Amino acid sequence: MNKNLKVILFAIGFGLLGLVIILAKFTIPRPFTFPGGSPGVIDVREIVGFMGSALVGPLGAVIVGILASLGDNTIAPGLLLPSLIGHVIIYVLVGWIYRFTFERMKMPVRLLGWIGIVALGYFVFSPIMVIYYYFTDFNYDLKLAIDTLLAFWGQWFVYEFPVTTIITSLFWIALPENFRRPLWIEPKK
Repeated sequence: MNKNLKVILFAIGFGLLGLVIILAKFTIPRPFTFPGGSPGVIDVREIVGFMGSALVGPLGAVIVGILASLGDNTIAPGLLLPSLIGHVIIYVLVGWIYRFTFERMKMPVRLLGWIGIVALGYFVFSPIMVIYYYFTDFNYDLKLAIDTLLAFWGQWFVYEFPVTTIITSLFWIALPENFRRPLWIEPKK
């Protein structure tokens, strides 16, 4: 099968799986909430989004990000555009950075690189989406947007980041080496 066609088909598959997860409201409830925080859930779609983007690379990650975000308006009105922007940026960078992690690290050290990629996704790239959404949703109140971001960071650090990291790391451990290789790069001879 043509490499580009394989990337596109896998990207569509991962993206549609992310969309189904959102539309089915398949989440993991948080066991407790921070004071002043909202009770919430762990977004399981991110497991699929991070793994899929790592495997299909930056261009495939655009497809994953778009498809996986399409159901976000069902969560909150007005969330679609910031979710699309944020997820596409995050997933493209995940796809790009994973290539270098894959090429320069061997298992099990590669897992440390993967943990770094997931951490970048949650704590560096995700603020783009959060600040954009809450800044525009709260009548351009930057202080409220930043306060909301800090609350999200706390909840991500305690809940979603560890769950996403552990589950995706277990997938990387379970996959044979040839299935860990990004689909968009040629195998080394």
